[in-house]
Amino acid sequence: MPNRLWHLLENQRTTNFSGLSGSDVRAAIRITTSLLNEALSAYVSSSSAIRELTVQPRAGNRFDVHVKLSKALVPPINVTVAIERQPELPADPTLVCRVSDGRATKRQRSLNSLSLPRA
Repeated sequence: MPNRLWHLLENQRTTNFSGLSGSDVRAAIRITTSLLNEALSAYVSSSSAIRELTVQPRAGNRFDVHVKLSKALVPPINVTVAIERQPELPADPTLVCRVSDGRATKRQRSLNSLSLPRA
């Protein structure tokens, strides 16, 4: 990025982008499966309970989740999750999901509704 553009963006950042006040931006951000799983791996690497976490996107707002826990006696957890409602930021940061696998445990059902942190 050219140095002048970098300084312009940095100046706008320090003023909460006052030069873009009133703007409305919509974007579709596509993340590859490998980048998603790399980010998840970095997140769970600090966890002593989870050894491995991978996600495989599917059609129709669904994704498969594969979790291997650190305790060898616990079998891997495999579920399919369906996104039923996307967050509407900033008013409603709730992501509503449904575990579509009929073998969902109580712990897995508790993941059905997640609230995203407010900025």
